Amino acid sequence: MLSPAQAACSHCTDETLQRYLHAYPKKERAYSALSATLEWRAERGYDAPSPPRTCHYCAEEPNHACFFSLGQDAKRGWEVFYSCPPRSIHMDVEKLAHHTFLQLERALERSPKYVLLVDLHGMGMRDLDPRTAVGVLRALLSHYPGRLGQGLLLDMPWLFTWELLRKVMDEKTAAKVLMLSGTASHSYFDEWLTPAQANFMKEVLEMPGTPGSFPKSIEALRVPNGTRHVD
Repeated sequence: MLSPAQAACSHCTDETLQRYLHAYPKKERAYSALSATLEWRAERGYDAPSPPRTCHYCAEEPNHACFFSLGQDAKRGWEVFYSCPPRSIHMDVEKLAHHTFLQLERALERSPKYVLLVDLHGMGMRDLDPRTAVGVLRALLSHYPGRLGQGLLLDMPWLFTWELLRKVMDEKTAAKVLMLSGTASHSYFDEWLTPAQANFMKEVLEMPGTPGSFPKSIEALRVPNGTRHVD
């Protein structure tokens, strides 16, 4: 059972409890998972009176990690995240995780769920550190259950180890993941994203996947870290 301090935490809303009970049908497992999340959040200060809102690594280099919000999609009101490992300037696992979770914290203040668009073209050996892919994914699923609306793996190369990631997911989560390329990707963008988001995705998928490379439109589209609301 949760301690009195954990039960009084601002993160322990009825909605949060329902998500854990849905993800873990056995109550003992749900409470254990929630307790682990609360400890994880306490270590990072996410539920403190003044929680961290910005990634200080971004102040040093805005493109150090290629994981950022493009705002909410056109139909569902879900936050859209774009990620491309080859476009990250730095590959330090702790820095990438710090950035990713702060971005997600702020986004989930605005949206009930998020869409994760993972651009995999240009992937090389530099980008295949399993601690990043598996470690961050495991934390996302463990500490934010029920918040992933959909995941897209775009232009997946032969060397990408989907089976390694698949082992981290339950059946319900794996069913939310689509592997798309070419015209199928464009069709998805046109159906679900805003015109600006769709245009960005089409442009970026035509560019080489190299560190810090993005279309010029990114500066107008990327949601600043710490933003609470997006029109």
